[in-house]
Amino acid sequence: MADDGSTDGSRELIRRYRQRYSELVTPVYHACNAGIVDPRIDALRAVTGDYVTYVDGDDRFLPLKIETELKLLISNPDARIACSNNYYMSGSAERTGLWDEEDAVPQDNVFLQTYGRDFPKRSLFRMELADYQTWRAVGFHHTRQILK
Repeated sequence: MADDGSTDGSRELIRRYRQRYSELVTPVYHACNAGIVDPRIDALRAVTGDYVTYVDGDDRFLPLKIETELKLLISNPDARIACSNNYYMSGSAERTGLWDEEDAVPQDNVFLQTYGRDFPKRSLFRMELADYQTWRAVGFHHTRQILK
């Protein structure tokens, strides 16, 4: 879990998760805000598991998201990444739309689609679950690919 020098209580939340799940959580702290890229790459470098995903502080996963995507990856050994459609939310947590309302959610070799931004609305999907060794092999994110 990574904190980018935020003042919203993230560091305390990470500390509590670390206490509760010490074998699963490795805190990554930045003293000051470094933007989106550096904290994400630092967090990815700290991963010790086989699969990795991420969720930003203002996002939430649906309850079965990780389980569903992990089952998909395990049942398709050639797959390296899985993604799901995303809801857009208002500040009051109301669903305001879908990332992909018209087309099919990208399938097949989505890793290549990711870096070409060949997606609906040319907007990169978020919070994908990926094989960690694949992330390492491609060198994690590039700054132009994860800017909001």
